[in-house]
Amino acid sequence: MLRKLIPMVAISAVIIAFCVPWFYASGADPTWTQTTVTDFNAGTLSDVQVVDIGGGDGDVQLNLQDWGSWSSNLLTNPGAETGDTTGWTATGSNLGSFSAGSDCTSGSAGPHGGSSNCFFWDPSSATDDWAYQDVDLTSYAGYIGADLAQVYAQGWLVSSEYQDSPPLDRTGIKVGVYTSGDVLIAAPWLTNLWNLSNWSYTGATWTLQTNTSYARFMFQACDSGGSDAGNVDDLSFAIRTHSYYSSGTLTSPIYDAGVAYTFWDTMIWSETLNGQTIDMKVRTSNDAGMAGATDWASAPTVTGGQDISGLSSVSDGHRYIQYRAELSTSVLYRTPILHYVSISYIINDPPDAPSNLGPTAYIDGSWGTNNTPTLTFTQNDPESDDVQYTIQIDDSAGFGSPVVDYTSGLLSHPGAGSFTVGQAAGGGSYTVYSATLPDGDYYWRVMSTDQYANTSGWSVANGGAVAFRLDASTEAGGAIYDEYSTNEDVEVSASGFLADSYVDVYVVDDRAWSDGDPILADVGDGMDSIQADGSGDIGPVVIWSAPLDIGEYDVVFDSDQNGYYDEIPDLVNDPNHPGFVVVSATVGGEVYPIDKSTLLLPWLGLGVVLVLATGCLILVRRRIYK
Repeated sequence: MLRKLIPMVAISAVIIAFCVPWFYASGADPTWTQTTVTDFNAGTLSDVQVVDIGGGDGDVQLNLQDWGSWSSNLLTNPGAETGDTTGWTATGSNLGSFSAGSDCTSGSAGPHGGSSNCFFWDPSSATDDWAYQDVDLTSYAGYIGADLAQVYAQGWLVSSEYQDSPPLDRTGIKVGVYTSGDVLIAAPWLTNLWNLSNWSYTGATWTLQTNTSYARFMFQACDSGGSDAGNVDDLSFAIRTHSYYSSGTLTSPIYDAGVAYTFWDTMIWSETLNGQTIDMKVRTSNDAGMAGATDWASAPTVTGGQDISGLSSVSDGHRYIQYRAELSTSVLYRTPILHYVSISYIINDPPDAPSNLGPTAYIDGSWGTNNTPTLTFTQNDPESDDVQYTIQIDDSAGFGSPVVDYTSGLLSHPGAGSFTVGQAAGGGSYTVYSATLPDGDYYWRVMSTDQYANTSGWSVANGGAVAFRLDASTEAGGAIYDEYSTNEDVEVSASGFLADSYVDVYVVDDRAWSDGDPILADVGDGMDSIQADGSGDIGPVVIWSAPLDIGEYDVVFDSDQNGYYDEIPDLVNDPNHPGFVVVSATVGGEVYPIDKSTLLLPWLGLGVVLVLATGCLILVRRRIYK
């Protein structure tokens, strides 16, 4: 079926846009906070550790290195190698019996090692007899105070009268630890043994109490009934420390703010520096892997509570963010501690999807003749950002190959908008340009984008169905009309009538119409009385069947059925020119050429006036080959 459309005059709606000052989103800022063990461990830790402080919360501090090497023996004259008791102080009831040498007079075991000397009491000793030596530990006070110092104490013991029963000889070693005020903190025994027939080693290792100032190394060999208590030899006392790494980093996981545009606000954190340093850095990116982000070496250091949006490493509009904590210490028994990190930001909401798509004839699947239609819509942004629109027109519903794809420039006062096919790009740009639209079915959609690249969804005309149809006919000289061959039917569609009302439809010889003119007799198949549907639409319906008579004709819709043409409420397809013409018959299905200039005057305007503000008339022809 060939179709032609009688051209129409449209009545455009007027839409008023209200201007609102630009502003940020209101309400409480969202934040990204890291405070738990899980939060921190999700990052990358280098020479730092996360310490569980209870309740799921964690602290970040420098990691500890392996224990250092043991110091040299801190005891003076630990094995009586000089043959005397230098460095040792005796206490108890037998001070004069404390000796050093090859062995006591009644001994039988001899020294343990080194020179042929050891410690003993000769000729006798009691349970209150001790020899001791104080070891100053104040140079390790920092490590001791941080629970980062261990000591070990050891010695070799033997009894002389080991064969006695009940046992007579007891040997033992213990170490007391003291505050700087000489207050005893603890004095654990390393050993307390009876009747050792052979040299026996005893020793222990432990972490020093945090307020230890010095250690007292003590030993004894007492006799409860014989003449010789035994020997003590090769004593030792050493210390080692546990140090923090001098520096380390926590690189956070990458945080997704979840929207295309974000205003970054302030960064705060809680820390205990212990006289050391934590440098905080932050960077942003629009890439989930932080591609293109500032490298950490170039990122500036953040001040606590600072608005980070002004940093060279941070850009408003980036979706992803990451921070780094750089911990360092110059005192290896101290570490700075990071407790939590919080970054606040403001979300920029996207613009609303365009609304009020129109005009009606371009969103309801209607036929039209204008191949440079003007499409209208309304834009709105909830934060009054500048907004631009993208419009696509396609001859397929999937918009896979638009015939028009245009993006406007930013509009400072979004509101009523329009686009005319073929318009100049202006401040916008075309991806696909068409000066005019060829005849056919068309779909169109429009989308808003704000100044921060946030986009709305697409608003699709007519719910995705055909939005409008074109069948444009233009004659040389600018006259727009429709033309029929004598072997074609004339079919008509119209709208804008009262719902369910009856309308008398006439085909009459062309004339110039004025309000109140009588309607002449129908020259076609006779006047048709046609009922409009519930929407006030008529047709499509054939009002004149082939064969047609050659001539110039008008179609008149007499809405009030009074036999007169009334500008309101009646409808005529062209009050000043022929609504359509019928030309000579066809041969082999083709129309013979005719001189149309002899049939039609030059036409200045469009072919149909819309009555009741919405009425329109479309003529369609069906060619019948006989």
